[in-house]
Amino acid sequence: MGKLLTLPLFFFTIISSAQAGINNAHFDVDTSHLAYDFNDGKTDAHTHESSAIFTTDYKKDTVIYFTRNNYDNQKEGYGTKKEINLKIFSAIEIDGEWLVNRNLRINSDYYSTGHPYVSPDGRRLYYTSDRPGGMGGTDIYYSEIHERGRIGPTTNAGPVVNTEGNEMFPYVNKEGKLFFSSDGHVGFGQLDIYSTVVDADNKIIDVINLGTPINSASDDFGYFAHEDGINGYISSNREGGLGSDDIYEFQFTPSLSVDGYVTDGVNNRPLDSVQITVVDQKTQTKIGEMMTDSKGYYKMFVNRNGNYRIDAVRIRTRVFTSTPIQHP
Repeated sequence: MGKLLTLPLFFFTIISSAQAGINNAHFDVDTSHLAYDFNDGKTDAHTHESSAIFTTDYKKDTVIYFTRNNYDNQKEGYGTKKEINLKIFSAIEIDGEWLVNRNLRINSDYYSTGHPYVSPDGRRLYYTSDRPGGMGGTDIYYSEIHERGRIGPTTNAGPVVNTEGNEMFPYVNKEGKLFFSSDGHVGFGQLDIYSTVVDADNKIIDVINLGTPINSASDDFGYFAHEDGINGYISSNREGGLGSDDIYEFQFTPSLSVDGYVTDGVNNRPLDSVQITVVDQKTQTKIGEMMTDSKGYYKMFVNRNGNYRIDAVRIRTRVFTSTPIQHP
């Protein structure tokens, strides 16, 4: 994976620290660099907004879902703790104007719901909430988006994703894989970014920590990737940034593997316990070494931009020496 780059300017900036949690709604969104200006009085109010996601409805009109706190200058807050919570709103752009501003039915004055993200097919809304009945502090939830835009009942993403800690900032790529931040799974520090693993029935069966340098000893959150899955952005308050929470650009370098089967040249049976060695042809140095399994299979990872040779040896007898392989 390539190194992370600090970006001094991006589409919007969250002012508060992610560690402050979903209940501390004292953040805002700078929209002056977006193609859409939400500060025209139609979507903006005397509140704080952030976490905007664009999609389209059944009429192909542009819809935006965003997080807003429920601050009301007529009230100090809600509930016994007088808390100011978060809600998800939607607005629809028709003929260049934002005409609808809707408070979603999944919201409440007595708990927070925020960080919306719409699946690429436009059929499911993911979000974060600390509503009662969850598995920890904040959990990842989702609701189905019906054909004409109605938001369905709330569904918890389940115990594989959610923990006794805090899960937040959901993101779904074009393959439907869920990414999120958590301080409840085993990680490198505070909030780390994870991806889900699904089975053949598309059921989530595990989560994977994205590792370094995506994750650090600090808060890492707000994962977003381009369609290629290689380039993207995260937010982090790690050391070396320009402020509290900075936006970083990342670039994955996909792994390159060399694999195959070793078989007997006479009877074509698989050969186990064959020593496979990958050698860099330029430096003649050994890159990797392993033994084939019971099916004669081997697999090793190599760096890109190199030329390699594969040698195979069994019981002091050379089985074969492959022709050189070249990789871009």
